Amino acid sequence: MAWQGQPTACKGRAARDQDQETEPGWLEFSWTDGSTLEQSFLLPETFLLRYSNPQGFTQADAVIAGMRDHAGKRGLHIDWEHPKTENGVAHAGAARTVEYQDAAVGVNGFVRFMYDARQRLVAASLSVAL
Repeated sequence: MAWQGQPTACKGRAARDQDQETEPGWLEFSWTDGSTLEQSFLLPETFLLRYSNPQGFTQADAVIAGMRDHAGKRGLHIDWEHPKTENGVAHAGAARTVEYQDAAVGVNGFVRFMYDARQRLVAASLSVAL
């Protein structure tokens, strides 16, 4: 996502002490093209990262590669060969979500790619709950 350059806005809330924290921490960056990068976490075990652009990403392949790389860096072993497609079979005029999961027992980790009705990638998310 480096091609985005510096974000134009940033807001969020820090999670402080995991023994006292009941509200998730979150951070959101936004850019002039309408893209946002949101990260939320509830210590010590839940993490969510979502990158979205309602107009569709101009560099969709780079977004997908970046999300795959980030999943590996978080220690996930995603099965990239067997996706699950929600909302039926992809065809013209239908939005869809394609999900890839970590099959390890005790790991609830997945990456989702959301496409609009024009089949443009509009969001990518990574979620981990141990």
